[in-house]
Amino acid sequence: MRKRDQKKAYNEELSGIHRSPTAPAILAALASGPKSSPEIAAALSMSPDTIRWNVARMLRLNLIHIDSWRPRPMKGGRGAAVYAAGAGENAEYPLKDKRLVRAQSKQRSRTRQLARLHAGNPFGVLIAQVAA
Repeated sequence: MRKRDQKKAYNEELSGIHRSPTAPAILAALASGPKSSPEIAAALSMSPDTIRWNVARMLRLNLIHIDSWRPRPMKGGRGAAVYAAGAGENAEYPLKDKRLVRAQSKQRSRTRQLARLHAGNPFGVLIAQVAA
């Protein structure tokens, strides 16, 4: 794509995002401080998919940036991006040390094995947790 075509596509996308009522609402929600997309969706009472789609467009246009990454409460899974209003440098996604991940996985596996071993014992889960 030629530079002029890229600039035209950028300008079209920029004008499209400003015509959308969602983008200004997202910027207003981020004015009170950085938020993740589920928090933005809850604050605006909008669909998380709509928020994620608009946030992706706004990131491409440098209207917002990734302020930091927050770990998810569930096991594994990708961390949640925390967005802030305005142009800025995106925070780098924190990579996990493979040795640490492997050690944690082994520890969880051993705890499950011990829990199964002591399944008939009412204190089996406690024994497995203390032994691990």
